[in-house]
Amino acid sequence: MNQLHAMRDYNYWANTRTLATIEAAENAEPKILELFSHIMNAELVWMARMKQSESLPPWQLHTLEECRNLMEKNNDEYTEFLAWLRPDELKRELTFTDSRGGTHSMVMRDIFTHVFNHGTYHRGQIALLLRRGGDEPVGTDYMLYARTAPKAG
Repeated sequence: MNQLHAMRDYNYWANTRTLATIEAAENAEPKILELFSHIMNAELVWMARMKQSESLPPWQLHTLEECRNLMEKNNDEYTEFLAWLRPDELKRELTFTDSRGGTHSMVMRDIFTHVFNHGTYHRGQIALLLRRGGDEPVGTDYMLYARTAPKAG
């Protein structure tokens, strides 16, 4: 469970840094906002699946302000969800319908791993697009986070 909390904290840290870089970018192409919106939507979609409720479409476009609000909401929801989740529930299999209508099953631990890796993947795409546009992307490697994050205990 501690590793999931650490990954949630890292995800929020990386999202915060990425969004600040997008906001400051001078040449951000529209695809950048589309990708960051998708990261926020996907976090919502997976939380809704774990709670067995409805959510946004995964590719809905948002403004930067809406992305910031969703980022805060997502972090709060994942924090709350992890606070009451028992370790044995991480082995629980969840069946869900994807955005194309397909039915799949995954254990909760794998869902969390996917969510946090998914954001990393798309933040890398954003960094490439920022650099291609002449802006300098911010580092979001876990190693940077681990060296600068407050130590527990």
